Amino acid sequence: MKNCTANIFAVVVPLAYAVLYAPYGMDTTDFGFFYGYPWRLLQGEVPYRDFYYITPPLSLYLHALRLAVTPDGAAILAGKLCFFVEMLAAAWMGAFFLARVFDFDRLRLSLPLVATLGFVWGVHSFPPMPWHTIDGVFFGSAALLAGIAGPPFLAGLLAGLCALTKQSYILVPLAVLVVVFFCRSRGVRKSCF
Repeated sequence: MKNCTANIFAVVVPLAYAVLYAPYGMDTTDFGFFYGYPWRLLQGEVPYRDFYYITPPLSLYLHALRLAVTPDGAAILAGKLCFFVEMLAAAWMGAFFLARVFDFDRLRLSLPLVATLGFVWGVHSFPPMPWHTIDGVFFGSAALLAGIAGPPFLAGLLAGLCALTKQSYILVPLAVLVVVFFCRSRGVRKSCF
């Protein structure tokens, strides 16, 4: 019954956030940042050449793609929903990573509960909007999980994508390299499914 409750929370909590928070409010600090710059890309401009941009450009191109496929009038809502999706995916990938490193059964931890708590903590760390920070968290979580459970090439690719979202993520490839060599050499390969 306890695991069933954790599974229900794992579904209901993210849906509640998407329904209750995504359609309302706005952030007054950087709200237009990832709507304005990606729009400029869609108009043919290039970062560093046509406008100043101080971080690596991957996030701009990702959000330009999102703007290109979003119907007119839905860009802000789509940006907020993408925030929730990225945070949810990062929380689950982080929980799967931790479940491979630590024995959740022995610690009496529920994987869905850990993922849900990670999601709630994550969404309360940033306003719900597109961010290069969130893109980096997403790719960094994916890189760590691939580093311990997937092919090392994929881990390296994801770590590189993470580093292309924000300057402060430049150390993620090194962390993933440590995970690949340290954790795999110690046999941290148990399944968490």
